[in-house]
Amino acid sequence: MSKKDVLEIEFVCGVAFVNNFWDCSCGKIHRKSKTKRCKKCRDKHGESPDSRLHEVLAFYPRLMTAREREISIWYLMNKTPEQLGFYGEGLLTLGVEDGEVIIREEKTNG
Repeated sequence: MSKKDVLEIEFVCGVAFVNNFWDCSCGKIHRKSKTKRCKKCRDKHGESPDSRLHEVLAFYPRLMTAREREISIWYLMNKTPEQLGFYGEGLLTLGVEDGEVIIREEKTNG
């Protein structure tokens, strides 16, 4: 699975954050691999929170690749963290290999 076909989703208190994107204080969402600092507010991605998955998909879908949108929609429509056997907090990596959604997880507790 190549890095560009992967979404890293981290759960914090039941909220899905996508580690590939970040929020700046002027309200924009940026892709980490392309924007290290916001041109408008000058925030840096290392000092800013990761974006919520549903917000990236709803408000900035053009930032996502077609594959990332496909993975996000599949995830949001078909699974909850609990249905995937994922409880608590941690990192859930979703990707696609040979047309199938692949799930890898790294739990930080429990």
